[in-house]
Amino acid sequence: MLVFLYSSDDLPPQDVESMYLQVLEEEQWPTPLLSTASNYTSEITGPSGVKMSGPYVWEPPNYWYLSTQQLVPFLYGAPLGGAFGFLTLLATIPENEQWPISFYWDWHCGNQNGMFGNLDYFTPPLDARYGVSHSAQEYTFKSQVAAYESHRSLFEAYSRNKYEYSTGIIHWMLNNAFPSHMWNLYDYYLNTGGAFYGTRKALWAMNNEPYHLHVQFSYDDYTVVLISSFKYSVSSQTFIVGARVWDLLTCHVLFQRNVTVQSNTIAPDDSIRLFSLSTVSFLFFVSFTKKYIY
Repeated sequence: MLVFLYSSDDLPPQDVESMYLQVLEEEQWPTPLLSTASNYTSEITGPSGVKMSGPYVWEPPNYWYLSTQQLVPFLYGAPLGGAFGFLTLLATIPENEQWPISFYWDWHCGNQNGMFGNLDYFTPPLDARYGVSHSAQEYTFKSQVAAYESHRSLFEAYSRNKYEYSTGIIHWMLNNAFPSHMWNLYDYYLNTGGAFYGTRKALWAMNNEPYHLHVQFSYDDYTVVLISSFKYSVSSQTFIVGARVWDLLTCHVLFQRNVTVQSNTIAPDDSIRLFSLSTVSFLFFVSFTKKYIY
């Protein structure tokens, strides 16, 4: 267990916190303690050291690279997962209510009397980024793409900035005990969607190579970064990392670059910037290759 929280979103009353701490001391509780999951300061134990100000709605990939996100003491990440996958939608929503979005969709969001009782926080940015959907299948497909983007960038931003700015991630959340549009890495039916695959991609080495080296793109400074998630120094290997910038409208390669890298140039569990890509002002996509040469 990472940590035991003896309160959730708010601080406990001081007398209650004192009783908790007394009992935990008497029982020699071995797990680290937190007074709250929010960014509050207790009169007894001081600052919680946790950021819980969200976001609890979808944010674009570059959000996680902003300096305001890098400098928090403990990043509490919660990108809204978005709508069901299409197969989950078919299994959950009555056939005649699957499109357009209706109360039957809303019922599988958050508290119907709260902020997240529907998909109103999610649909406008989805439409703006990918275009307006005209069917349930189109909407759920785009929502999974959005979830993939947001979750991948959250974990990649942490990996690039670990030990420098980002000190940790608590991700809300793994899954729900009820079919829900929100906050799933995998859903009620154990179906995996964009959030799951975006997270796995961010934390997975390229080509399943044995040294846990991952190549990624930085949304803030257009750099290509090599990430090591290995706790030991990597034996000397030489490989080529390549990046191509594609124009999404014409599918033409706008820019490409290859560099030769010695694997032992990166320290264990560290990140290094390899090179920068040309800045472009329109829609583009970056693809990577990595090939060992000896």
